[in-house]
Amino acid sequence: MITFQGIQALCERIGITIVTVRYLKFSQIIWRIWYLARKPKIPSKQPIERRAFQGTPYFLKKNECFQAPHTFTFLNKQAIVIKSSDWNNKDFSDLWLYNLHYFDFLNQTHPAPLDLAEKWIDENPPLTSRGWEPYPTSLRIVNWIKWMISNNEYPTLLMQSLTEQVDHLSTHIEYHILGNHLFVNSKALIFAGLFFNSNQAEQWLKKGLTILKAQLKEQILDDGGHFELSPMYHAIILEDILDLLSLLRVYRHASKLTDDHIPTLEQSIPPMLSWLSTMSHPDGEIAFFNDCAIGIAQPPAALQEYAEHLGIQFHTGKIDTTHLKHSGYIRACKSAATLIVDVAEIGPSYQPGHAHADTLSFELSLGSERIFVNSGTSEYGISSRRHLQRSTRSHNTVTVNDENSSQVWSGFRVAKRAKPSRTVLLEKNETRISCSHNGYSYYAKGCIHLREWSLHDRKLLVSDAIERAFGNCTAYFHLHPHLEVSMASTNEFHITSKTHKIIFTSNVPGKLVDGHYYPEFGKSIPNQTIVLITNLSKIETEITWLTNHRDSHNK
Repeated sequence: MITFQGIQALCERIGITIVTVRYLKFSQIIWRIWYLARKPKIPSKQPIERRAFQGTPYFLKKNECFQAPHTFTFLNKQAIVIKSSDWNNKDFSDLWLYNLHYFDFLNQTHPAPLDLAEKWIDENPPLTSRGWEPYPTSLRIVNWIKWMISNNEYPTLLMQSLTEQVDHLSTHIEYHILGNHLFVNSKALIFAGLFFNSNQAEQWLKKGLTILKAQLKEQILDDGGHFELSPMYHAIILEDILDLLSLLRVYRHASKLTDDHIPTLEQSIPPMLSWLSTMSHPDGEIAFFNDCAIGIAQPPAALQEYAEHLGIQFHTGKIDTTHLKHSGYIRACKSAATLIVDVAEIGPSYQPGHAHADTLSFELSLGSERIFVNSGTSEYGISSRRHLQRSTRSHNTVTVNDENSSQVWSGFRVAKRAKPSRTVLLEKNETRISCSHNGYSYYAKGCIHLREWSLHDRKLLVSDAIERAFGNCTAYFHLHPHLEVSMASTNEFHITSKTHKIIFTSNVPGKLVDGHYYPEFGKSIPNQTIVLITNLSKIETEITWLTNHRDSHNK
């Protein structure tokens, strides 16, 4: 029986889908229809002669994800893979299975045995498993070629399978998704095009380099940031670029197509390294804006060492304030404090799959300790936890009427989006940042959230103003799990870290709420959040700190 509530829910779903689709590029829609309509074609076998090369490219080792016979650990979840059906076991998450098909474990410090690749070939015939989707296929192509080049071994079975996988990928480029997927597709085509020696390989190389040239211009912003505005994906793409440079230098005389691309790659790396340094905390790891977690991408220090190994020079000198104007992030430092704020738009508009509703959120470190943290990311897919982690309430910012500042939905969709404006940055004895956004005007007409941060040597002032009509607003301040927190009153909270004593006060009453911090995929750590709820139009928060001399001395 069709109910009014059912019809209403259907209409809302249609409406949110229409708003989401209008941001897509027309080409994305056409390519999606094309891939849905075309009949899958079994890839053809190609000649398997490989190119000669001088020297061996340098690549970083991957995380240790294979520990023992048949035992794998991805996303902090360990499982045994024995049966052929385990490659597509429904008991594992989609992302866990994708990691299994990537074959990173061939290039870890203690590599898995090569017979796993032979097992994959035998148990995953063309087009029969999720491992044949373009993204995992791209990563597997690169990993198999890396293993063969690094070990100077070229098993015929793997070489033949690779030509089938590349042939399949070359006709299933992810033009309907774009973003980091398209970048990885191009990387795989370039690796295969340089590794093999045939007319078909030259076509793979040409297509890969053509895509690469366009996507470097499209995806790498003028301030060095990757346009998906996730420090984690920025680090992933940076490693891809370093890998490509390492490979192209070794094969630079193998094809007339390569020379023009080496300088472009070399020039793109220093600003990307600087961007990553700006978006990292003093503890050496990335800040959590949009989809971010530790342990997926290489650590910033490892990428810097990789660049140095390739002879790339870049500036690492710290300055008090850095405004990444094209990305929409600001980093400010005063004495022990490191403040990173988000004044960015949802990006890119046509592929916001890794975006969170985190506009005007911030993170704060004192010394090498994180104090206020965005909640992080522990899973993908469509689930209540995934939706919570993308929501405004999981970030250090303000909700109005319990709504999200941008309309995140499903696992990777965004409909209506907050648009930041009026960003002001002033520096004298204090660093003052001011910005507003209109995300709540979709729910309360004319409603604007204006936030101002004022950073001093031992104090951070956060001022939130809500303009025009609204019901109530809630400010969230998520604390790192390692902190001790107590309430002195409803308007004052005491926070203790290893090195600092912090006093948090506000003009509106607050409460401590138990929550969770998600620093890695598959990991959830209990933490506490200071929550301020009010129907006032202004929230004034003061955070002051003093060095905890006793703990610092004992340390």
